[in-house]
Amino acid sequence: MASYHINANVLLELLKQAKIDINQNIKNRVFIEKQYDIIISDGKKEEPPPQKSGKRGKYKRSKGLNLLERLEKHKESVLAHAFDPIIPFTNNLAERDLRPSKIKMKVSNTFRSIEGANHHARLAGFTSTLRKQNINVFSTIMDVFDGKEITFAQ
Repeated sequence: MASYHINANVLLELLKQAKIDINQNIKNRVFIEKQYDIIISDGKKEEPPPQKSGKRGKYKRSKGLNLLERLEKHKESVLAHAFDPIIPFTNNLAERDLRPSKIKMKVSNTFRSIEGANHHARLAGFTSTLRKQNINVFSTIMDVFDGKEITFAQ
């Protein structure tokens, strides 16, 4: 188990390297992909083989084996951030932007009207943009109520 855990740190190292020099990663693409393949193969050695659960049907696979198979199948997508500076390491910002709306829908079951949903989305998008631009949300909203024009730096 220890060798598998140490190899998994390769992905975190790729995150650090991608920020430093993407061109170096492109040159080392074959090496990076081989390291990734080693991680997958080591993981498959550590995971138990599928077990037959009944008389018919598919074999029952462990969650770890399912994850390894998905990582193997989507190798290009997982490693994309290492070779293209536009692709982020995670999609946390997108998920963070959607989460409050989904929670509101879960709690109240739905928005009362399409107009209310549109207002909520517009306000959420505005505040999210302010946060991403490192602009004080409260003072900017106060400026909007005072009738001041808001501009975002390019």
